[in-house]
Amino acid sequence: LATAERFFSLPKRIECAGTLPDVAALYVTVRTPARTRTVTVHGSCKRRFAELYAVLSAVATIGR
Repeated sequence: LATAERFFSLPKRIECAGTLPDVAALYVTVRTPARTRTVTVHGSCKRRFAELYAVLSAVATIGR
C-alpha cells in the first residue's frame, strides 16, 4: 500500500492550509529493508497519506 500511495515520494512534513495550530498532527513511519521514512501531516489535505493512515489505523485498531 505504501508503494501504491507513493509514500516515499511524499514530503517529510506537510502543513495543510487553514489547519488550526491546536489540531494534532498525524504521522506514519514505513520501514523497508532499504529505507525508513516518517511523514507527518498537520491537517487533512493529502489524500494519499489519509488513505494509507486510514488502512493502517483500521488494521491496527487504533482508537478502539
